[in-house]
Amino acid sequence: MTRVEFHVVESGASHARVHYANDWLSALGKHVQAHVLLDDASGRDAFDRLLANQPHIQVLQAGDPPPRPDKQTVLINLAHEVPAFFSRYRCALDIADKCGKDVEADRARYRFYRDRGYPITLHTVDAQEIA
Repeated sequence: MTRVEFHVVESGASHARVHYANDWLSALGKHVQAHVLLDDASGRDAFDRLLANQPHIQVLQAGDPPPRPDKQTVLINLAHEVPAFFSRYRCALDIADKCGKDVEADRARYRFYRDRGYPITLHTVDAQEIA
């Protein structure tokens, strides 16, 4: 069963979730293969600039064909909805923003995982921890 890491940043700043995901990936370095799912092109552009030249990270946009991850690949969900293919991963990192404009969508994703019995580890991240 996919393990869910639900990280809640307390920021409200533009692209706070993207910056947090970048910090998380940078800390792990090349030891983690990741697929990053985004809703919109502006988020994708911001993420592409932050993660330039990191071939172990593939940025996906909602609507892209579902990838085929290996057992070492994690999904980082920055989209507003839980992707239908999330259960193909050993771990899904879902990043929410407690102070953002999409709080209801973030809460709905959490309920989705919880109501289906996925093991969830909840982390709250202070705004100062985000670059």
